[in-house]
Amino acid sequence: MKIYNAVKANMDSFEIMQAFPNNEINFLNPFVLLHHAHNYFEGGEKPENLGVPPHPHRGFVPVSIILKGALHHRDSLGNSSIINAGGVQWTSSGSGLVHSERPTKELSENGGELELIQLWVNLPKEDKMNDPEYLAWEDNEIPKYISNGTKISIISGKYEDKIGVAKSKFDIDLLLVEIKDNEEFELKLDENKDTYIYIIAGNLIMNEQTLTKNKLVVLDKVSSVSISVLNNAKLLVMSGNDNGEHVAAMGPFVMNSIGEAKKAFLDYNQGLFGELIEKF
Repeated sequence: MKIYNAVKANMDSFEIMQAFPNNEINFLNPFVLLHHAHNYFEGGEKPENLGVPPHPHRGFVPVSIILKGALHHRDSLGNSSIINAGGVQWTSSGSGLVHSERPTKELSENGGELELIQLWVNLPKEDKMNDPEYLAWEDNEIPKYISNGTKISIISGKYEDKIGVAKSKFDIDLLLVEIKDNEEFELKLDENKDTYIYIIAGNLIMNEQTLTKNKLVVLDKVSSVSISVLNNAKLLVMSGNDNGEHVAAMGPFVMNSIGEAKKAFLDYNQGLFGELIEKF
């Protein structure tokens, strides 16, 4: 078990913690990047002046997990979608699309809190140029496993007899785990997959090591992990295996070679990703 620190970064008007990649740890293929954004808006703003403006993606799936508040997604496919706390936005960028991610009009005008995780999940080479697709689910649509003071939202893969709502091109388990004060829980894992756990909130003891928020735990292949929570904890559990393909990430593109990533820039500049004209 290895422990790494997330580092501070900035993404337009979002202040974020970046768990990976950073100077301590690189890609964890099929997981390419993890951002944790937690922002407070004072109110009196326009949504077009906040959040992340239109930008392109190709070759991977940006997964946005809304922890507090609400996020407005718009894209060049014609989607305009607001997802609230507990919900998930799953954007398979495939051959390319343009999207934006902004706080809602209500949050911008009235103020409030927006907290979210964005995880980039790689696409296998054979799927990188498939048609892009946007899917989203609210909290009540995501299967839950509940045991005493523990609640697990199964986003992708499975936990016990619960099957996740999202289907990944990689065989991954993606779980949002919430454990109350003073609870002890044995988290079961697929011992055939590498597992990474990001501590979103709380203080806990895992395998006899004390952990606080913004820590990334690398477990490798294990069948379970023991967790004792000191105060309310929230964890993102990511399990999957590297398929051995080279990862070439350049800005908003995740391809298999630098040449493919450069071509993505050219295709985007030529308008091949479509156009997003935001309406507010």
